[in-house]
Amino acid sequence: MTTPLTASGPWVRRGGLDDWYVVGDRSAVLVGGRVLLLSELATVVVELVGESGLGLDSLADALGKHFGAPPAGSPTEATAEAVRVLVHEGVLATGDR
Repeated sequence: MTTPLTASGPWVRRGGLDDWYVVGDRSAVLVGGRVLLLSELATVVVELVGESGLGLDSLADALGKHFGAPPAGSPTEATAEAVRVLVHEGVLATGDR
């Protein structure tokens, strides 16, 4: 079970990645027998989260420094949406520290 994403946000960590291969600004992950190709944004999210995880607000701040402001919505809302997609695919997980 995952923790709901809110503005204050949970702790975000890598999910059950079996393998992760990075080439340039994109990557591919092996998760549960599936290979997923990640966009530049998703690749940076996985890199920033690292092995120990990161709070949602800290992740939003780091993404803003890397990519600039999102085209619509707040940085935290945009980050939460990207995290939701990656959690759904098993690339990330959320919860308490």
